[in-house]
Amino acid sequence: MSTGEEVKTVWNSLEITKLVVGLLQALAVAFLGIWANHAIQKQTLDMQRQRDEEAQKAVAAARDQANAEAQYERVLEKRKEIWDFVAPKLNQTYSYIYEVGRWKELKAVSVIRNKRDTDEVVFSFRSYLSDDFFEAYQEFMESAFSTFGPRGTDARIYTDATDRPKEDLPHLAGWPAERSQAHLAYYHLQQVAAKELALTITPPSVPKKRS
Repeated sequence: MSTGEEVKTVWNSLEITKLVVGLLQALAVAFLGIWANHAIQKQTLDMQRQRDEEAQKAVAAARDQANAEAQYERVLEKRKEIWDFVAPKLNQTYSYIYEVGRWKELKAVSVIRNKRDTDEVVFSFRSYLSDDFFEAYQEFMESAFSTFGPRGTDARIYTDATDRPKEDLPHLAGWPAERSQAHLAYYHLQQVAAKELALTITPPSVPKKRS
């Protein structure tokens, strides 16, 4: 082979090498471009998916909150209905025991009938009431009435029998060991009821005995 032909062959090899290198560089750049674009698209989709999930969670949380508030309002309204029925009858019981308010207009049998009426409502709608309210209600009833008589007999009222109408006497059990127990239980019940109805009260002192 002549020198000219050798030089030509070398130049052809260099040209081929340049072409191959250029092609590889172009392919590498194209591959990197495609990879980068794919990575960006994936990141964008991931971020969008995350935003969608967060938005769905926020919507679900808002819906749950709204449902919880609506349920609370329904329970609160029912509790108000129960309290509107029960409260005046409990107050009559308290008035009769401590001889305050309109106690002279009350008869022992009507006070005992009130107990039956409130028991029926409280036990019928027990599921709407908190444990604290139910326990406080029972505590007041136990402090206001003696229920340890013979089977089939009515409860008797814990209160002083002095100067009471004759027809009331069979329904009275006298004072318990602690005269203030019904007072304390009554206002404890009032406080528990106030909490259930989002209210607050300040208990007064125990009424003094009539002179």
